[in-house]
Amino acid sequence: MPPTMLPNTIVDTLGVIAHADWSLRPAKRKLCVASRTASGWTVEAPCLVHSVASPHALPDALQARAGAGRVVFLGLDAAMGLPTAWGQRAGVHDFVDFLTHTVHQPGWQDFWHPAETPDQIGLKRPFYPRRPGGTRQHHLVDGLRLHHAHDLRRQCDHPRPGSPTPCPLFWTLGANQVGKATLTAWRELVLPALQDPSRTVSIWPFAGPLAECMHAELTLAEVYPGEVAAWLALDLVARGGKRRQAARKAQSATLLDTLASVGAQPTSALIALIKDGFGESASGEDAFDALLGVLGMLLCVHGRRTVWEPDTPQLVQLEGWVFGRAAPPPAAVD
Repeated sequence: MPPTMLPNTIVDTLGVIAHADWSLRPAKRKLCVASRTASGWTVEAPCLVHSVASPHALPDALQARAGAGRVVFLGLDAAMGLPTAWGQRAGVHDFVDFLTHTVHQPGWQDFWHPAETPDQIGLKRPFYPRRPGGTRQHHLVDGLRLHHAHDLRRQCDHPRPGSPTPCPLFWTLGANQVGKATLTAWRELVLPALQDPSRTVSIWPFAGPLAECMHAELTLAEVYPGEVAAWLALDLVARGGKRRQAARKAQSATLLDTLASVGAQPTSALIALIKDGFGESASGEDAFDALLGVLGMLLCVHGRRTVWEPDTPQLVQLEGWVFGRAAPPPAAVD
C-alpha cells in the first residue's frame, strides 16, 4: 500500500495536532501540542495535561488553540477498543456504543474497578489485578472463560517483528501495562467528549477512514510512542533504554530532523529540552513519549508514514487499531 496522503483540503482544516502520554497518575500525564502556522507547525515543549486543563476540559482548551473552524486531532497513549474474544462472550460488539450506553446499564458498575482477587474477575469486571501479589495472567483467561492467553489481545496487540508488543488491555500490572491508564482516559476524557453536545467527535477508525473522521471538530486516535520510536529507528535499547537521559539525548538529531521534515518548528524551549535529553528527572521519559506521539501523527498526516485503514467489522466496530501501525497478516483478521 502506498503512503496514505490526506487531501490538502482536509490537512488545511487541522489547527492542532496533540498527543497525551496518558497515565493513571496525573503527575505523569504529559501533553505535546503542535499548532498550525502560516508556514507549517509550531511544536511546544511537553507539559502536564492538568497545567492546560482538566481531562474533561482538554478538548475545549485545544479547540481554543486551534481556532474557530479548525479541527483538533488528539492522540492518546491508551487503548481505543476491546478484544473480540471477550466481546463475543460479553455480548459487546461496538466499542463506541459500549462506552456511551452499555457500560452504564445495571450490572456493569464494577467494570471501572479492577478485580482484587481471581474470583472477582468476570465478563463485566474484566480488568485485573488491582494490586500485585500472587497474580497471574492465566487468572484472567480462566475468569473470562477464554481458551488461551492470546484471546486477551486485540489484533493490533499481537506480537510482530519490528513493533513493540503492547500488554493485553485487561492486564493492569507491570511497566508496560495500559489497562489502568486506559480506564481513566475513557472515563475522564473520551466519554465526556463523546457526551458533549457542543462539538462533533470522531474516534479513528470507528468513525471511518481518517479523512472522514477529520470532518468532526475533534478526532481521537490510539497512538503508541514506542511504535513511533521503531519507525524512526531510534537507538534506545543499546543505550540503556528511554528511561536514561543519555539515551534520549543521543536521539536529538533524529528528532530535530524529523520535525523539520514535516514543516514543524520546535519552540526554543523544546529545542533545549531535546538537546538536553528531556532532563534528569523520571518525568523526562513521559515528555519524550509525548513528543514521539506528535511526531508520529505529523508523519502520518503528511503522508510520510503509511496509514493502514481497517475495514473489517471486527476492527472498525469493536477492536480498533493503533494509528500508523502496519496492516495485520491477511490470515489474522476474520
